[in-house]
Amino acid sequence: MFSFASINRFTPAALAIFSGFFISSVLIPQPLGRSEIVTQSEVTLLAAVHDLVSPHPETEEIEPESIPLISFEAYDPYTPREKRDIGKYTAVNPDVRGYIKIPGAGMEEVVLQSSNGDRDFYLYKDWRGDYSKHGSVYFDNGFSLTDPAHKIWVLYGHNNANGSGFPAIHKWNPTRVGVEQALSFYKKHHIVELDTVYEGADWQIFALFVHAANMQEDGEHFTFFWNFNFDHDEDYQRYIDNIRIRSLIVTPVRVTVDDTIALLSTCITDGYNYYGNQYKNWRLVMALRKASGGVDPKFDASPVYVNPNPLMPDIWHKNTGKQKPAKAPAPAG
Repeated sequence: MFSFASINRFTPAALAIFSGFFISSVLIPQPLGRSEIVTQSEVTLLAAVHDLVSPHPETEEIEPESIPLISFEAYDPYTPREKRDIGKYTAVNPDVRGYIKIPGAGMEEVVLQSSNGDRDFYLYKDWRGDYSKHGSVYFDNGFSLTDPAHKIWVLYGHNNANGSGFPAIHKWNPTRVGVEQALSFYKKHHIVELDTVYEGADWQIFALFVHAANMQEDGEHFTFFWNFNFDHDEDYQRYIDNIRIRSLIVTPVRVTVDDTIALLSTCITDGYNYYGNQYKNWRLVMALRKASGGVDPKFDASPVYVNPNPLMPDIWHKNTGKQKPAKAPAPAG
């Protein structure tokens, strides 16, 4: 049952700031250990709260700040590797908890996780904690990096015009860059380096999906950021299927309930929404599977193809007349 008392699970910053981060909208709940599908009554109430928040301004071009990124020699991504030494960052700010890089995609960022209880803390702060328009990439603080029961990791980053944050993940979107370019890019760049202060790990891109922050547009709302652990394998499998049915590309990566998943969330708009400016506050989310022990050297990315009918926000299906898919496609290949 949803009541007005439930609004307490949204942070004050979430209600005050509407930014390019998914968590900066009203959709910033505390983990509830409940179903990831929101009921209609919740949609109605949260939509009303959403209307109180100012719309996010267009992302503007800004001067990049000087962040001393780490440089490493090339390595074989198909074998386990040591974690990066990010001590120079943690010595300045112990909230630095990781480092993410997508080789060949022009993305390399330190990753923070707020220790003060405010998951929005680095929304408009750099990795040192100083004010920055483009903010930082950071983990949701609803999960622990060391708890194996926490199967879902969520990271947020602005779609900044200067290239910082997560604008690079649009390079895999066939709607944004074209089918041929998106598939070619995936075949060459399907591994993400996501290290924490505890371990180094390579992750495989297995899905890319669209999410509407406005729940009245989204319909049956898949709240990918609410559940970090699951009591039953069936619930986790349902969560994985909810990602796959929405994916814009069908990849050969197989994901099981034994895997850990990381989700990178950013705005779709960079001055306009390439699905149509009538759609407001949409997000693009990249899903990764942790390749514990390294990526299988026999892995073949070539079978990837564009999903002909992904599950999109409800309003998109209504406007285009395209039927919703009945089930998620099997992995490619």
